[in-house]
Amino acid sequence: MHFDPKRDSFLNPMRTQLLDLYTKQAKAFVAVRQKLGQGNRGGPFLPAPHEAYASQPRPLLIVGQETNGWGEHLDDIAAQMAVYDGFAVGQRYNAKPFWNMTRQVERLLGHAPHSCAWANLSRFDIEGKRAQGEQAAVIATLDHLLLDEVRILTPKVCLFYTGPELDHRLQSVFTGLTYYPVDGYTPRQFARLSHPALPLLSFRTYHPRYLRQSRMEAGVLATLARLTQAEPV
Repeated sequence: MHFDPKRDSFLNPMRTQLLDLYTKQAKAFVAVRQKLGQGNRGGPFLPAPHEAYASQPRPLLIVGQETNGWGEHLDDIAAQMAVYDGFAVGQRYNAKPFWNMTRQVERLLGHAPHSCAWANLSRFDIEGKRAQGEQAAVIATLDHLLLDEVRILTPKVCLFYTGPELDHRLQSVFTGLTYYPVDGYTPRQFARLSHPALPLLSFRTYHPRYLRQSRMEAGVLATLARLTQAEPV
C-alpha cells in the first residue's frame, strides 16, 4: 500500500507529521541535490513507516548509513515517501546482511516480520555509495532531520548500524550523546547510547555486513536479546 496523504492522515498520523516535516525541507533537498552535481544521486531518503510499526510492543527503529541507490522525486515529497513505502523495509532483500540481521532483531523482540521503521543518517547516496569530501559535508547539512524523525516515530528500541566512523555526525545530531560499553565489546564495536531524545534501549554497532565478515553478528544479536529482555515493555 503506497503513501497517500489524505488516507494516511487517519490511518497513520506519523506519516502525516513526516510529510509536513519533509515538505518544509523541500527547498533544502533541492539545494543539496544541486550541489551534488551530475550523475545518480539517490534521494532524498524519506522514511514513511507503515501501520505495523507502531502496533509492535516495542517499536524498532533501524538507522543505517546511506542507500545503495534510491528513487528521486524532488518535485513531489509524497511520491518520494512512496519510494520508501514500496521498498517495504527490505522485504525482497531478506538474504542481504543488513536485512537478514534486521529480521533477526525483529524476531528477538517478538515483532512481526517487516515491521520496523528504517532511517538513514545520509539523505543521499552518490552512485549507490557513500559520499566523500565536500559532497559528504553537503549531505550532512540534512542530518538534523534524524532528530525530528526520532521525535515523531517515538521508537522504544533504536539500533544504529552506523559504525564508529560516523559517530561525529551522530554527536552533531544528538548533542551530548553518551556511549556506554557493552560487556564483551569495545565501544567501537558495540555501545549503548544515552541521550534525552533517544529511547532507553538505543545501541550503535557496525554495519551488519562487517559484523558478519568479522564473525561478531551472532554475539551482538545474543547480547541485544539479553539487554532488551532485561528491560520491561
